Parts: sequence; structure tokens; C-alpha cells
Amino acid sequence: MLLLFTVALLAAGLLLQIFRARRILPFRFLCLAAALGILGFYFYLVYAQYVTWRDAGPPSSYLVPPHTSVLYVFGYHFSRFGLQYLISFGISVLFFFAAGLLNRKFGERFFERDEIELGALSIFLLGNPAWNYAWMYYLLLLGFLSVL
Repeated sequence: MLLLFTVALLAAGLLLQIFRARRILPFRFLCLAAALGILGFYFYLVYAQYVTWRDAGPPSSYLVPPHTSVLYVFGYHFSRFGLQYLISFGISVLFFFAAGLLNRKFGERFFERDEIELGALSIFLLGNPAWNYAWMYYLLLLGFLSVL
């Protein structure tokens, strides 16, 4: 489900790039939709894990309230799911500001205005743990589409 969501957002960003919307608002909307979608999926995972452990009986039921804090379930899924996205979010923010600064410094020689947002969105979405080495396939797809 999350994999299809990320592929759809990357495809939407690629289509916006191809058809040159020349407006920055669609890319910012895609970035916001990506962040909210990932956060929503994280909360869904936490809730599903809570219900599973609660209904499983001992010893799993001792991992959820009232025996322990609900923060244990949040931490459990943060270390297994959220940490990859936190790292990719930090790298995408770093790319966004560094590319924007260097692009302005050198007279917009490296990127067009909307390509920086597309790059940051791609870096953030490729933090998905299901995307093992997917960045290679994404670059191959971009190379193939640029030849067309």
C-alpha cells in the first residue's frame, strides 16, 4: 500500500516535471501529501501493532498499556519504520537548501526552479524500507525517459 503511494507520488512529480507546470505549488502540495501520507501510515502501523499485541494474550499483552507505556509501541515502530524516513527527510531538506543555495549562487546553472523540489521529494520517498536499491531503478527510468 505504501509502495503504491510512493510510486504514485513519484509518478505525479515526474509528470509535472515533464509537462512543465512552471508553478511551484504542485510540488509543494506533493511534498506535503507525502509527509502526511507517511505520517498517517506510521500511525496506522502503531495502532495495528497495539491491537495485535493487546489481543494476542500473554506475553505480548504485557507490551501495551496498562502494563507499559504506549510510548513503547511508538518507539518500536519508529525504530523499524520511522527512522528510515527521518533520515531521508533530513537528507532531502539538506539537499533542498544546498541545491537552492548553490543554484542561486551559480546563476541557476544546475537545476531549474521546480527540479529542486522534485529531487527533495524523491530523496524523501526513497527512504521507504521496501525500496531496497530502488534509487538505481528510478535513475534508470529517468535516463530512459530523457532519451525518449
